[in-house]
Amino acid sequence: GIWGIIAYRKQVQRGEIQEEKPYQINSSSCGTRKSRLPSGIRLFRGLWKGASLMRIQAAVVEEKGQDFRIVDMELDPPKAGEVLVKVTACGVSHTDDVARNQLAPVPLPAVFGHEGCGVIEQVGFGVTGFQPGDRVGFSYGYCGHCEACRTGKPYGCKDNYSLNFGGLAVSSFFGQAAFATHSVVHVNNLIPAPDDVPLELIGPLGCGIQTGAGAIFNYLHPEPDAAIIVTGCGPVGLS
Repeated sequence: GIWGIIAYRKQVQRGEIQEEKPYQINSSSCGTRKSRLPSGIRLFRGLWKGASLMRIQAAVVEEKGQDFRIVDMELDPPKAGEVLVKVTACGVSHTDDVARNQLAPVPLPAVFGHEGCGVIEQVGFGVTGFQPGDRVGFSYGYCGHCEACRTGKPYGCKDNYSLNFGGLAVSSFFGQAAFATHSVVHVNNLIPAPDDVPLELIGPLGCGIQTGAGAIFNYLHPEPDAAIIVTGCGPVGLS
Protein backbone atom coordinates (compact mmCIF):
# COMPACT_ATOMS: atom_id res chain seq x y z
CA GLY A 1 0.00 0.00 0.00
CA ILE A 2 1.02 3.62 0.59
CA TRP A 3 3.75 2.81 3.11
CA GLY A 4 5.11 0.18 0.74
CA ILE A 5 5.74 2.97 -1.78
CA ILE A 6 7.46 5.14 0.84
CA ALA A 7 9.64 2.20 1.97
CA TYR A 8 10.54 1.60 -1.67
CA ARG A 9 11.53 5.25 -2.08
CA LYS A 10 13.82 5.02 0.96
CA GLN A 11 15.50 1.94 -0.53
CA VAL A 12 16.12 3.93 -3.71
CA GLN A 13 17.61 6.79 -1.70
CA ARG A 14 19.96 4.40 0.12
CA GLY A 15 21.09 2.95 -3.20
CA GLU A 16 19.66 -0.50 -2.49
CA ILE A 17 17.43 -0.33 -5.59
CA GLN A 18 18.25 1.20 -8.96
CA GLU A 19 15.54 3.36 -10.51
CA GLU A 20 15.37 5.44 -13.64
CA LYS A 21 15.50 9.17 -12.88
CA PRO A 22 12.04 10.72 -13.28
CA TYR A 23 11.60 13.04 -16.23
CA GLN A 24 11.38 16.73 -15.49
CA ILE A 25 7.73 17.46 -14.96
CA ASN A 26 6.59 20.24 -17.27
CA SER A 27 4.04 20.78 -19.98
CA SER A 28 6.30 19.50 -22.76
CA SER A 29 7.13 16.22 -21.04
CA CYS A 30 3.45 15.38 -20.65
CA GLY A 31 3.31 14.77 -24.39
CA THR A 32 5.56 11.71 -24.12
CA ARG A 33 4.37 8.20 -23.49
CA LYS A 34 7.70 6.84 -22.23
CA SER A 35 6.74 7.85 -18.71
CA ARG A 36 3.06 8.66 -18.19
CA LEU A 37 2.57 11.77 -16.06
CA PRO A 38 -0.64 12.85 -14.31
CA SER A 39 -2.64 15.72 -15.69
CA GLY A 40 -1.61 19.16 -14.53
CA ILE A 41 -2.86 21.23 -11.66
CA ARG A 42 -1.75 24.85 -11.26
CA LEU A 43 -2.30 27.79 -8.97
CA PHE A 44 -5.02 29.97 -10.47
CA ARG A 45 -3.54 33.30 -11.54
CA GLY A 46 -6.73 34.92 -12.78
CA LEU A 47 -5.92 34.27 -16.43
CA TRP A 48 -7.35 31.27 -18.27
CA LYS A 49 -4.81 29.47 -20.43
CA GLY A 50 -7.50 27.77 -22.47
CA ALA A 51 -11.20 27.07 -22.51
CA SER A 52 -10.64 23.42 -21.51
CA LEU A 53 -9.06 24.25 -18.15
CA MET A 54 -11.31 23.90 -15.14
CA ARG A 55 -11.29 26.22 -12.14
CA ILE A 56 -11.36 24.32 -8.84
CA GLN A 57 -10.53 24.86 -5.19
CA ALA A 58 -7.87 22.83 -3.41
CA ALA A 59 -5.77 22.77 -0.25
CA VAL A 60 -2.21 23.54 -1.35
CA VAL A 61 1.10 23.47 0.52
CA GLU A 62 3.80 25.59 -1.12
CA GLU A 63 6.62 25.36 1.44
CA LYS A 64 7.87 22.86 4.03
CA GLY A 65 5.68 22.80 7.13
CA GLN A 66 3.27 25.40 5.75
CA ASP A 67 -0.38 25.23 6.77
CA PHE A 68 -2.83 24.04 4.14
CA ARG A 69 -4.32 26.97 2.20
CA ILE A 70 -7.60 26.74 0.28
CA VAL A 71 -6.94 28.47 -3.04
CA ASP A 72 -8.34 28.67 -6.57
CA MET A 73 -6.49 26.43 -9.01
CA GLU A 74 -6.61 25.33 -12.65
CA LEU A 75 -7.08 21.68 -13.56
CA ASP A 76 -6.35 20.11 -16.94
CA PRO A 77 -9.09 17.96 -18.50
CA PRO A 78 -8.60 14.18 -18.35
CA LYS A 79 -6.16 12.73 -20.86
CA ALA A 80 -6.20 9.21 -22.31
CA GLY A 81 -6.90 6.69 -19.57
CA GLU A 82 -7.96 9.33 -17.05
CA VAL A 83 -11.26 10.52 -15.57
CA LEU A 84 -12.47 13.73 -13.95
CA VAL A 85 -14.03 13.12 -10.53
CA LYS A 86 -16.04 15.44 -8.31
CA VAL A 87 -14.58 14.65 -4.89
CA THR A 88 -17.14 13.64 -2.26
CA ALA A 89 -14.77 13.15 0.66
CA CYS A 90 -11.14 12.45 1.50
CA GLY A 91 -9.59 10.89 4.56
CA VAL A 92 -6.78 12.72 6.36
CA SER A 93 -3.78 10.41 6.65
CA HIS A 94 -0.66 10.80 8.77
CA THR A 95 1.25 10.44 5.49
CA ASP A 96 -0.19 13.78 4.31
CA ASP A 97 1.38 15.47 7.32
CA VAL A 98 4.64 13.55 6.86
CA ALA A 99 4.89 14.83 3.29
CA ARG A 100 3.81 18.36 4.27
CA ASN A 101 6.78 18.47 6.64
CA GLN A 102 9.06 16.92 3.99
CA LEU A 103 9.85 13.77 5.98
CA ALA A 104 8.98 12.03 2.70
CA PRO A 105 10.57 13.31 -0.56
CA VAL A 106 7.58 15.03 -2.17
CA PRO A 107 8.04 18.01 -4.53
CA LEU A 108 6.41 21.25 -3.42
CA PRO A 109 4.09 22.98 -4.04
CA ALA A 110 1.67 20.07 -3.74
CA VAL A 111 -1.98 19.22 -3.27
CA PHE A 112 -2.12 16.33 -0.81
CA GLY A 113 -4.95 13.93 -0.04
CA HIS A 114 -4.73 10.26 -1.05
CA GLU A 115 -7.86 8.69 0.46
CA GLY A 116 -10.29 10.29 -1.96
CA CYS A 117 -13.64 9.18 -3.34
CA GLY A 118 -16.25 10.75 -5.56
CA VAL A 119 -18.41 10.61 -8.66
CA ILE A 120 -17.01 10.58 -12.19
CA GLU A 121 -18.06 13.58 -14.28
CA GLN A 122 -16.00 13.07 -17.46
CA VAL A 123 -13.85 10.32 -18.99
CA GLY A 124 -10.80 10.68 -21.21
CA PHE A 125 -10.05 8.97 -24.49
CA GLY A 126 -9.93 5.18 -24.38
CA VAL A 127 -11.63 4.75 -20.99
CA THR A 128 -14.04 1.82 -21.24
CA GLY A 129 -14.45 0.48 -17.71
CA PHE A 130 -15.90 3.65 -16.20
CA GLN A 131 -18.50 6.24 -17.21
CA PRO A 132 -19.93 9.51 -15.88
CA GLY A 133 -22.02 8.92 -12.78
CA ASP A 134 -19.92 6.00 -11.50
CA ARG A 135 -19.00 6.09 -7.80
CA VAL A 136 -15.30 5.42 -7.18
CA GLY A 137 -12.59 5.43 -4.56
CA PHE A 138 -8.95 6.35 -5.24
CA SER A 139 -5.69 4.57 -4.52
CA TYR A 140 -2.05 5.01 -5.61
CA GLY A 141 -0.86 5.03 -9.21
CA TYR A 142 1.15 2.43 -11.13
CA CYS A 143 1.89 1.82 -14.80
CA GLY A 144 0.59 -1.76 -14.97
CA HIS A 145 3.24 -2.83 -17.51
CA CYS A 146 6.67 -3.00 -15.82
CA GLU A 147 8.05 -6.17 -14.20
CA ALA A 148 7.00 -5.12 -10.69
CA CYS A 149 3.42 -4.44 -11.80
CA ARG A 150 3.22 -7.67 -13.79
CA THR A 151 4.37 -9.71 -10.80
CA GLY A 152 1.85 -8.28 -8.35
CA LYS A 153 4.07 -5.60 -6.78
CA PRO A 154 2.60 -2.33 -8.11
CA TYR A 155 4.08 -0.44 -5.14
CA GLY A 156 7.49 -1.07 -6.78
CA CYS A 157 6.42 0.27 -10.20
CA LYS A 158 9.40 1.71 -12.07
CA ASP A 159 7.43 4.92 -12.68
CA ASN A 160 5.99 5.19 -9.17
CA TYR A 161 7.70 8.53 -8.46
CA SER A 162 6.43 10.36 -11.54
CA LEU A 163 2.95 8.82 -11.30
CA ASN A 164 2.44 9.44 -7.59
CA PHE A 165 4.30 12.71 -7.05
CA GLY A 166 4.20 14.27 -10.53
CA GLY A 167 2.24 17.11 -12.08
CA LEU A 168 2.79 20.17 -14.21
CA ALA A 169 3.31 23.04 -11.79
CA VAL A 170 1.90 21.51 -8.59
CA SER A 171 2.60 17.89 -7.66
CA SER A 172 -0.42 15.60 -7.51
CA PHE A 173 -0.05 13.48 -4.37
CA PHE A 174 -0.33 9.77 -5.19
CA GLY A 175 -1.82 10.69 -8.54
CA GLN A 176 -5.07 11.99 -7.03
CA ALA A 177 -4.54 15.21 -5.01
CA ALA A 178 -7.89 14.64 -3.34
CA PHE A 179 -7.84 17.64 -0.99
CA ALA A 180 -9.76 19.41 -3.74
CA THR A 181 -13.24 19.89 -5.15
CA HIS A 182 -12.29 17.92 -8.27
CA SER A 183 -9.50 15.57 -9.28
CA VAL A 184 -8.22 13.99 -12.48
CA VAL A 185 -7.29 10.37 -11.78
CA HIS A 186 -5.94 7.55 -13.94
CA VAL A 187 -8.12 4.44 -14.16
CA ASN A 188 -5.36 2.38 -12.49
CA ASN A 189 -5.99 4.39 -9.32
CA LEU A 190 -9.74 3.77 -9.25
CA ILE A 191 -11.79 1.37 -7.11
CA PRO A 192 -15.47 0.91 -8.12
CA ALA A 193 -17.74 1.69 -5.16
CA PRO A 194 -20.84 -0.48 -4.54
CA ASP A 195 -24.11 1.43 -4.59
CA ASP A 196 -25.14 0.14 -1.14
CA VAL A 197 -22.05 1.51 0.65
CA PRO A 198 -21.91 5.19 1.75
CA LEU A 199 -19.39 6.73 -0.63
CA GLU A 200 -17.48 8.66 2.05
CA LEU A 201 -16.61 5.34 3.74
CA ILE A 202 -14.80 4.14 0.61
CA GLY A 203 -11.99 6.72 0.94
CA PRO A 204 -9.90 4.94 3.64
CA LEU A 205 -9.59 1.90 1.35
CA GLY A 206 -7.03 3.96 -0.57
CA CYS A 207 -4.53 3.96 2.30
CA GLY A 208 -5.47 3.15 5.89
CA ILE A 209 -7.51 -0.02 5.32
CA GLN A 210 -5.17 -1.58 2.76
CA THR A 211 -2.14 -0.67 4.89
CA GLY A 212 -3.53 -2.23 8.09
CA ALA A 213 -5.08 -5.31 6.51
CA GLY A 214 -2.15 -5.75 4.11
CA ALA A 215 0.38 -5.69 6.96
CA ILE A 216 -1.42 -8.64 8.55
CA PHE A 217 -2.44 -10.75 5.56
CA ASN A 218 0.46 -10.04 3.19
CA TYR A 219 3.39 -9.56 5.58
CA LEU A 220 2.86 -11.08 9.03
CA HIS A 221 0.78 -14.12 7.88
CA PRO A 222 -0.32 -14.98 11.46
CA GLU A 223 -1.48 -18.52 12.23
CA PRO A 224 -5.03 -19.02 13.58
CA ASP A 225 -3.74 -19.32 17.18
CA ALA A 226 -1.18 -16.49 16.93
CA ALA A 227 -1.32 -13.50 19.28
CA ILE A 228 -0.56 -9.98 18.01
CA ILE A 229 -0.78 -6.51 19.53
CA VAL A 230 -2.31 -3.63 17.56
CA THR A 231 -1.64 -0.17 18.96
CA GLY A 232 -3.86 2.66 17.79
CA CYS A 233 -7.45 2.59 16.64
CA GLY A 234 -7.38 4.67 13.48
CA PRO A 235 -8.18 3.16 10.06
CA VAL A 236 -4.84 1.28 10.03
CA GLY A 237 -5.23 -0.21 13.51
CA LEU A 238 -8.92 -1.06 13.11
CA SER A 239 -8.19 -2.80 9.82
